[in-house]
Amino acid sequence: MTDNTYPFNLIRAIYGDKESDTTHTETTYIKGLFEQIDKLNEKEQRVLSLRYKEGLTYKECEKYFGVSAQRITQIKNQALRKLRHRTRAKHYETVTKAELDAVKRKHQKAEKENEKLKEVLEALGSCDIDPHAVILLANMVRPEHLDKHVGDLNLSTRTYNCLARAGILTIGDLIRTPEEQLVRMRSIGEKSLKEIKSKIRAYILLPNEGQEERGMPHASDAV
Repeated sequence: MTDNTYPFNLIRAIYGDKESDTTHTETTYIKGLFEQIDKLNEKEQRVLSLRYKEGLTYKECEKYFGVSAQRITQIKNQALRKLRHRTRAKHYETVTKAELDAVKRKHQKAEKENEKLKEVLEALGSCDIDPHAVILLANMVRPEHLDKHVGDLNLSTRTYNCLARAGILTIGDLIRTPEEQLVRMRSIGEKSLKEIKSKIRAYILLPNEGQEERGMPHASDAV
């Protein structure tokens, strides 16, 4: 359904929309548009009013200005160009629901990634490492790191098997497991704990190192 009444017919003229196109007529902030029209010169305002509000033809407009229909057309086009300019249009253009939904989805995705990064930051912060390095490491972490199998860390067989028995299968699972819980596990001592921390840091800092040694190398040894 289309609306050819003022100011919707003017909005279509500003953007060059067809009568069936409601893209701009449904999203334009009318009050903002009127405020920008008020900033046009008197002649431009009058021409737009006669053409789009009163519906006069160019020929009928001639008697109000004493100029040709061609000149009336020039004044109208000049006024439309001014209203179309970004410095004015930004005051009455709004965001569509689809655009708002897209921004919302992006924000929700960023929030989830931030939660994962917070987990990594907390884990790294508990390590014996300079605080400035912790910030650097956190900036380098990618959320997909957390979904990788612990086998990608290239841990020793003993450590890997212990984690597998405890159901710790991904790097995310490992990072989320409290340090005190790890050391209570059978076969996990201070040495294994240091190994785990070292491997996590190495994996994040040097993701391409030792690729030929990765790919869950200890999976066949899990008990």
